[in-house]
Amino acid sequence: MSNRFMTMLALENAQFADGREVIAALKSFAPNVEAETVDSEQAEAAQPTHLVRMGQTVLALIHVDKPLPVDTAERPIAYNQTWPGAKAAVEKHKAHVIVAVFQSEEGFAAARQSAINLTLLTAAVIKSHSVLSIIWTTGNTISEPIMAFKALQQISEQKYPLDLWLQIYPYRPPPYLGLKQ
Repeated sequence: MSNRFMTMLALENAQFADGREVIAALKSFAPNVEAETVDSEQAEAAQPTHLVRMGQTVLALIHVDKPLPVDTAERPIAYNQTWPGAKAAVEKHKAHVIVAVFQSEEGFAAARQSAINLTLLTAAVIKSHSVLSIIWTTGNTISEPIMAFKALQQISEQKYPLDLWLQIYPYRPPPYLGLKQ
């Protein structure tokens, strides 16, 4: 997985909306969010990658006409405790979209805003595509689209969807450490 905060969305089919359609989906549930494509008008529909500026953050939408790499979903599925259908959903997908922070400012406030922007743009992809699952690469988590979308559209500077971003793995110390279990 990646140490970069990004999402990988498994798609039911290989059709991908262009950047303007994704932004229109974003505006439908977050009308006050500042967002625009950075792509030129001529390149907009022809390319599989689109750059989206949200405030001071530039994010990349990368459409891949192939399924996720085989090992990408293994760990998130293995440790998933909230969605029994995760493995079956991933097995059905035909293509995927990567949503990643391409450029942002430094510091905690900028990192927080980048996470919020990435999360909102991920929700817009869910709304504008036939998404089967969402993998949050840094936290090794997998989410069901309908449940994720409900949580994602409620994000704010005070409320984060930590249960989507992070997975807490139970740890049992080996007996030779002498710690009680």
